[in-house]
Amino acid sequence: MKNENSRKHVIGRIILWIILTLVVLGIVLMAIFKPAAPEPEAPPEKSVAVRTLLIEPQAVPLGITVPARIEAFVEAVLSAEKSGRVVEILAEKGDLVKQGRILMRLDDRTSKAMLEQAEIENRQMAADLKRWQEMEKSGAVSTKESEDIKLRKEASDIAVRQADIGLSQCFVKSPVDGQISSRMVEEGEYANEGQPVFTVVDTSRVKVRFDIPERRILSVGTGTEMRFTGPALGGRTFTGTVSFVSPAANRENNAFPAELLVENAAGDLKPGMVVAVDLPLGVMDNAVAVPLAAVIPKKGEHVVFVVEEGRAVRRLVKLDRILDDRAVLSEGLSAGDQLVIEGHRALSDGVLLDIMN
Repeated sequence: MKNENSRKHVIGRIILWIILTLVVLGIVLMAIFKPAAPEPEAPPEKSVAVRTLLIEPQAVPLGITVPARIEAFVEAVLSAEKSGRVVEILAEKGDLVKQGRILMRLDDRTSKAMLEQAEIENRQMAADLKRWQEMEKSGAVSTKESEDIKLRKEASDIAVRQADIGLSQCFVKSPVDGQISSRMVEEGEYANEGQPVFTVVDTSRVKVRFDIPERRILSVGTGTEMRFTGPALGGRTFTGTVSFVSPAANRENNAFPAELLVENAAGDLKPGMVVAVDLPLGVMDNAVAVPLAAVIPKKGEHVVFVVEEGRAVRRLVKLDRILDDRAVLSEGLSAGDQLVIEGHRALSDGVLLDIMN
């Protein structure tokens, strides 16, 4: 009986071992033959939106800028032509005046009296001359006496003209259409002969004065059109024509004084403004000129990005010169290159591009 129990116990253990073995084997087989999980898909590559410019060599005008100053076309300082008391002021600073307008009157009572006296004497002489001419016809007077009366009549005519001039000198008139920029006398003051009393400026046209460096004198002549701009002009560019080039250089700087004549009907150009004149130096043919903003300065070098097979490619370039908002390149780009001009600041080599032109 005891042996029978032992045999059953052994058999039970063998069966348990077999069951455990089968379970472990099943787990192993399930792990081996479990279908592999699908690999996750790679996210789509992101692109960068850019704008580009196709490089085409072109003719680029060359030049330098020189400082200049705007002056009125006419700046007339008016003086009293004779001495006298100022009895009437007829214009003020800032007034627009026409040529011939009376600006000031001096006491003219003495001048009027002198003119009246000269006219009376002249009328008397005219009557005498007529009487003597009738007497000459009848032979009652000699030729010499007739000539004397003619000379006295001519002298009387001159006296009338002198008195008329003396009266006109009591008035100060504007010599041009323009604007009063200053008045130097007050009503009731005594003005001396030659004393400045008004300044009148004509700014319907203006002169732009500048100096041409000696080495550039052959590039500018009378009739040359030139551009200029300045801080006070709000970025606007104006054009004038060279009206004068000095035949001799200044001793101080060895440069040649010159002037542009510029129409100024709108009055935007004011005397005293400081501007910069573009001095032309010829044309560079087949130049590669690109927007200056497209060139990235980096550690002493200059970099641009071009498009190759839809991706960004970094290029080193060399600057020849900068003209306003453009850079003229001597190396790095050639005809047919597609230059990135917007969206390039954050690019790196190989980035996929979305061209938005």
